[in-house]
Amino acid sequence: NLENDIEYNETVLNDIGVNLNETIEYLKNFEINIRDENLSWHYVLFAGLKLKFEKENKNIKKILEIGTLSGEFARFLSKIFPDTEVYTVDLEKKNSQFLNTYNRDKEGELNYYLKKRDKNLENKNIKFYEFNSFYLFEKFNDQKFDIIWIDGNHINPQVSFDIFQSLKLTHKTSVICVDDIIMQKNNYKKKYVSNESFQTLEYLSKINVLNNFYITKRLRKFYKKEKKYISISFLNHDKKN
Repeated sequence: NLENDIEYNETVLNDIGVNLNETIEYLKNFEINIRDENLSWHYVLFAGLKLKFEKENKNIKKILEIGTLSGEFARFLSKIFPDTEVYTVDLEKKNSQFLNTYNRDKEGELNYYLKKRDKNLENKNIKFYEFNSFYLFEKFNDQKFDIIWIDGNHINPQVSFDIFQSLKLTHKTSVICVDDIIMQKNNYKKKYVSNESFQTLEYLSKINVLNNFYITKRLRKFYKKEKKYISISFLNHDKKN
């Protein structure tokens, strides 16, 4: 039921201080309709976080995105946070894993993809890096990010590496969000998605490191087995030593 999904997402967003109605009005500036079944709600989430932080007079200085893909979301972030440095990381273009995903190994596809990405990353407040996110902390060990968006490899061990290293790059009010969460309890795993990020996040919740919230990724009438969610995590300041 689409209305149930909207109500569920609205309740979760309200719990983290995001007003959905205000966010819907704001997204009209970008011609984004929340009822579009192809829309991933990380656009809604980050627009809502932008409005939330403005109300709180919180200055968002740095955002980190793990997994650039075509650069469309980095471009969106650079627009809604024009005074923020948006760091986005992806594998090197010659990396075999990069080439063998999303049909980039087909003739002509890579050049088309890279031109599209380069165009999306033109905004001056975007900083693009090509390296394996396994080396995330080594690269940014002197940085702290206000928001971290994890949307790279969703399979272990990489996704857990990304989550754990992201924790090292946070300050006390940072937010960590993870895409394509599968909440099934069993050992669910496919080529591009698994429930392993969910297991890692829930473990970090269990040991009082993170407070996790989950919204539905897309509003669709019918779901396949793997209904996807987006996680929003805040650092737990009451964590045990």
